[in-house]
Amino acid sequence: MGGIQANDYTNLRNSIKQTGQVTQIVQQVATKLKVKPQRVLINATQLNNTTNLLVKTPKGYFRLLFSEDGTQFVLEKIQLSHPEIKIQED
Repeated sequence: MGGIQANDYTNLRNSIKQTGQVTQIVQQVATKLKVKPQRVLINATQLNNTTNLLVKTPKGYFRLLFSEDGTQFVLEKIQLSHPEIKIQED
């Protein structure tokens, strides 16, 4: 039983860390694009090696391309083939 609780604690700690990382990314994107962070929408709340982050802002849609070590990113403006995307909030 103690092993399960320790595992749950580790998962919670990792989730909080990743949420903080996503928050920092949103703030960096907002700064680069000169928009308010509240106007930046992102398609993930956690990061992993396979996550392709897509961002919607008043200035359009962007894809984040991360460096190999994941410490830096480049914003690439993209065109959506089906721009009638519905934004679903929790």
